Amino acid sequence: MPDYSQYAQTKNDSEPEQEESNHTIEFVGDMVEFRTIVLKNILLMIVTLGIYRFWAKTNVRRYIWSHTLFDSEPFEYTGTGKEIFLGFVIVLVILGSIVGLFAFLINLLSGAGQIALIALLVFGGYITAGFLVGVAIYRAKVYRMSRTRWRGIRGAQVGSSMDFGVSFFLRAILLSLTANLIYPSFDKFNWNYDYKNKRIGKGRFSSLAESGPVYGRFFLCVFIGVILFSAISYFMSSLLLSNTLGAEILYYVLILLALSVLKGLYNARRLPYFISQLKFNDLGMQFDTSSSEMMKFEFINFVIIIFSLGLAAPFVQFRWANLIANRLEFSGNIDVAQITQSPEEEPRFGEGLAEAFDVG
Repeated sequence: MPDYSQYAQTKNDSEPEQEESNHTIEFVGDMVEFRTIVLKNILLMIVTLGIYRFWAKTNVRRYIWSHTLFDSEPFEYTGTGKEIFLGFVIVLVILGSIVGLFAFLINLLSGAGQIALIALLVFGGYITAGFLVGVAIYRAKVYRMSRTRWRGIRGAQVGSSMDFGVSFFLRAILLSLTANLIYPSFDKFNWNYDYKNKRIGKGRFSSLAESGPVYGRFFLCVFIGVILFSAISYFMSSLLLSNTLGAEILYYVLILLALSVLKGLYNARRLPYFISQLKFNDLGMQFDTSSSEMMKFEFINFVIIIFSLGLAAPFVQFRWANLIANRLEFSGNIDVAQITQSPEEEPRFGEGLAEAFDVG
């Protein structure tokens, strides 16, 4: 395991080393019990033609939150399926109105004017959608944190969804223009913006992660990825020439399986370093894992999702909660009695924009 102590947030060498923490985090979920909840959710989603998914998501969160304990005290999720559903309906009405307005404007013109307007609307729609995806991702975090409680103290995600949306879109364009080769910088910005704006009561998170320490691992993943994708394409070439659907599906599944392993290899460096830069007040954190563990972990996650057509995705959430609780350690201590209630207001509805764009 790499030693990330050299990247510690505290820069003053004269300060004493942090005392060993007496804080703990546990995940006490039972897979058999959780499986019953997931199967019930799937059945009800089928019966309701997917409408129940808002309540299914809530059921999964309530279970995972309530079985995650910090200092033996469970977290609580207070969101409801109704809140997410109503937010989704409101967003659909707004987006539908915008699309209807665009269609009306197109019908008003004809000929060259119509072609120019269509081009303008397509370009404007691309920009708007890219911006709204960033807003949706952040608004989903705002909602989830506002519905999170620990010892009755609610969480909060402050910061501006609009600012994040603009920055997310501009950085996404830059990412595309550089063929994703600056992804660690994009990743670092999202991580830092997310955590520097998280609160639990008046307790504040902070993060000083940099992209430099993960670039080496990222370029290693790119190098291995080129070799893997070339090998898969070479050995699948004869099958692909047959133009059969089965061959194409197998090809893309193999590519995605390779990507899942590379994601694990990247996360094996990214997560320990990023988390080492994370603090909650004066409480430092460390995440201990290995490359082999993370590659296997991400590979199994992908298999669960792809072969269940996404229906078993909650089991991936369960696995993440269990991994984080088992690998996360703390340094230093905080006075939990000083973490009083947060003054931030709660949003009325939940994640409608994120549901509409299927993000977050």
